[in-house]
Amino acid sequence: MDIHIGSLIKKVVTEKRISVTDLAAKVKLHIGSISRIYTYPSMQLYMLKRFSLALNHDFFADYSQSLDIKKKETKSTSESDKLLEEKNTEIESLKKEIAYLKQINDLLMKK
Repeated sequence: MDIHIGSLIKKVVTEKRISVTDLAAKVKLHIGSISRIYTYPSMQLYMLKRFSLALNHDFFADYSQSLDIKKKETKSTSESDKLLEEKNTEIESLKKEIAYLKQINDLLMKK
């Protein structure tokens, strides 16, 4: 899902009922620039940071949520968990085998 940052900024401004004049002052831009920013599909990080701070809204989190990375991490985590469980089972089996071999070795040493 692509994010149109200008539309998202406009939405947050509307929800928070912040005037264009106040926003322009907070981000140190001309009032006319604000209406142009609403049309931007993307923007440079330093400007996005300014808007995040001015509006007290984490636009970076909005981008992160749209990346779909968490689903991939969950898949690899479950695969890792499965592999870890298999290895733990194998370790337990080898420990039992070692204990059994020690018992055999002890019996042979007594003869």
